[in-house]
Amino acid sequence: IDLVDEAAAKLKMEITSKPIELDEIDRAVLKLEMEKLSLKNDTDKAAKARLTKLETDLETLKQKQKELAEQWQHEKGLMTRIRSIKEE
Repeated sequence: IDLVDEAAAKLKMEITSKPIELDEIDRAVLKLEMEKLSLKNDTDKAAKARLTKLETDLETLKQKQKELAEQWQHEKGLMTRIRSIKEE
């Protein structure tokens, strides 16, 4: 019984926890946002070029972040529905 309880707890944790890939993207977005803030006041060409590339990368990452978050929420919703159906 302890093994079953432990397995169920582990599964619940995996379902409710943010996926690793989404967490990594969240961290990358935060890092790029911080870098963007630090580059905003720089006026040299290299900084402006880096800022332009950074904004493009940030836009791409945010789109991926949005897609993964939506997929995760959808999967969590399905698991919740499955669990409620099983309880009936």
